[in-house]
Amino acid sequence: MLFVVLVGACVSSAPAPAPSPSVRPPAVASAQHVVWRFTGTLLRPSDPNVYENVLLDVAPIRGGGWIVVKDRRPRRDLPSEACFCPLVKPPDGEVMKLDASGAIVAREHASEPLGIRKVTVFDAPGVIVAEGAQTVLSGGTHGLDLATLDGLWTTNQTCVSATTTCYMYRASPYDGPTAIEERDVRTLTVVRALPQLGMDQVAAKPLVLPQDNLAIFRSAAPGEVGYRFAPLDPTRPIVLAWLDRLRQAIDIAAVGPDRLLVTYGTYDDDIDATWTELTEISSGRVIARYSPERWAGLWGGAWGTFFGGETIGQMIDPRDGAFGPVLPAIPLFSDPARGLAVVPLGNGGAAVLTRTPGTSGERPVDFAEVATARCAAIDVTRVQIAGATAGCDAVVTAAGSRRLLVSTGKSPSVSGFTVTGVWADDATRRITIGYRLDGVGSRIADTTAPAEVIELPGLSSGPWLVGLEPAPSTRPAFGSWTAFAIDLP
Repeated sequence: MLFVVLVGACVSSAPAPAPSPSVRPPAVASAQHVVWRFTGTLLRPSDPNVYENVLLDVAPIRGGGWIVVKDRRPRRDLPSEACFCPLVKPPDGEVMKLDASGAIVAREHASEPLGIRKVTVFDAPGVIVAEGAQTVLSGGTHGLDLATLDGLWTTNQTCVSATTTCYMYRASPYDGPTAIEERDVRTLTVVRALPQLGMDQVAAKPLVLPQDNLAIFRSAAPGEVGYRFAPLDPTRPIVLAWLDRLRQAIDIAAVGPDRLLVTYGTYDDDIDATWTELTEISSGRVIARYSPERWAGLWGGAWGTFFGGETIGQMIDPRDGAFGPVLPAIPLFSDPARGLAVVPLGNGGAAVLTRTPGTSGERPVDFAEVATARCAAIDVTRVQIAGATAGCDAVVTAAGSRRLLVSTGKSPSVSGFTVTGVWADDATRRITIGYRLDGVGSRIADTTAPAEVIELPGLSSGPWLVGLEPAPSTRPAFGSWTAFAIDLP
């Protein structure tokens, strides 16, 4: 499930500032020198026919390795007569530590499941702040030791992360005091109390800019509109030089170190009268400007957000505002500064993409249809090697070393599908399979899924990341915004 996050739809009485004509439009990242290459997987299921090791969040560790949150009970519900959309259940995440090779070296070992959804790694103090639903009596935010995943503390406060501390608060007075407190992430001791900053009914996590002595937040209380700007220390002034301009924003979101994505415009739903600026916090310098014709903003996945372009999965580098490659799915983690991105795989686990020197060049690949079938065992979109364990007896006889089993799943109900083209990029190790659904009927899931075996004689051996792409202006299959890792022999 995807949604576009429009941060802070709030009213301000000040007029919107006129955009500066001196700012250049955002550049498109050059494909001549750098590529994002598929370099490995995390917790990839050994059997492509199962759905397991579904990851809710991923964060790299300084020096190598990963912290991941794995759903304990993953499930996918296709559209049915009872519900025309897939059911969404709260996740029950388990925190794991992986070494640089992807092997599990530690697991969360609380006395009861913590229901984690998201993690923030503090490398210097060696702490993970893990957040989720309040499944234990004392709260839903937990501190874990980075080395062992031992529990350090639990609280019902929410953490806004800084370099080595958390600015913590409660959004409801029923849970305790709502004032922001700066706390040590290892011991949870209060470093500084900010009693003047009550977060009663705060609409979303506040932005805290310690270097500017500034907190930015807004309330969801009836009749409350606009952002509030308050000093962390009321005895000192706010030192943000461009604060007057920022006060006129209707959307404010942090998208990277020293970067805010700020939207200005009108408040009458006239999107053509709005524009967004990628701004350097420390100086107020506008790095890039985006218009409705060249949109940039926050895409929201199930449990997080991603700064990208209008095309689903398109990366934008917050350092310079340049548009980058289109990822096959909303990433679990993306950091152009580190040159790392992690995207979920269709049957569980995740693919790691690394920015490396190279030249991207997608080329058409010859393919041949070998067999078609209807498969009851396949529920959603799938791409895998067409082997003897393909999970569809009707196509087992079509197995081959350069053959792939492709299926668009049971939803929507269709008479079949047509593979319209196959393209490969050797530099990025990515394959794109274009398709068109034929005879589209109800959104309600069918009892069987159409499947096709195609032969690709012109591809090199080794690992590939494969994605499905619907033909332009046609209906996509349910679950097609994903990718699959294969190893061609």
